[in-house]
Amino acid sequence: GWLERRSAKGLGRPLLERLLTGGRVRILGQYVCLAEFAPALSAQDERLLSAIVAEYLETAFQPPRLEDLAIARQANRQRMQRLARVAEATGQLVRIQEDVYLHADRERELRNVVRELAAGGPGFIHHSEVEGRVLALGQCRCQGREHGGVGYEASRL
Repeated sequence: GWLERRSAKGLGRPLLERLLTGGRVRILGQYVCLAEFAPALSAQDERLLSAIVAEYLETAFQPPRLEDLAIARQANRQRMQRLARVAEATGQLVRIQEDVYLHADRERELRNVVRELAAGGPGFIHHSEVEGRVLALGQCRCQGREHGGVGYEASRL
């Protein structure tokens, strides 16, 4: 997408490939950066980061606060926050509140559900409509909870 729009036709991808194979740049999530810029994590931090991302994938649409993750007992708060920021910067997690993240795959699924509902016409989409579709995915554990009539403005998607 972006690379093709910002470069001469047929030039962007081959140039990027050449820079990647030459070790001049690295892909960091959805970004391209100089090879020396990319953060280097210790083996232990790599394991913690993978565990954080995996736990958010597993919790689907009911993500816990960072400090409430099972893996949080293995690291202090500052370390967990730093690793969550790395996961956010690399496109693995999406921050939805202070210390609450959603796995990037789940965020995309949720956006797709809301877009499909919004395609039905102008106006507002009630939370119960979104919840019903998410429940149909079999990945939401919020049955029976009251959501206070929260809605999504279709024009903002």
